[in-house]
Amino acid sequence: MITTVINRHSEFRTCFDSEGRLGYWDSLSPSFTIFHDDDKTFSSIWTLYGDEFNEFYSCYLDDMKMYGSVKQFAAKANEPPNTVPIRGMKSRQYKQTN
Repeated sequence: MITTVINRHSEFRTCFDSEGRLGYWDSLSPSFTIFHDDDKTFSSIWTLYGDEFNEFYSCYLDDMKMYGSVKQFAAKANEPPNTVPIRGMKSRQYKQTN
């Protein structure tokens, strides 16, 4: 859902090409940080963006099943250049704020 909002705004999809010209991607795909609780390490996977949520979610679940336990920095290889990092934190309890 976050990527859908991002993809609705060309200003969020801007980048420079290899010749330094400013442009924007037709769409961005999300990349995710996966936390491995058993050894406290992280990996990154990505899922190709799709306009249809159920289709995208099915692809995401397939990627998680296939790459979620791979313990490499880039668990799913060949990440395209038009990805956007989507990060989340597990629930945290804070005792105080500064």
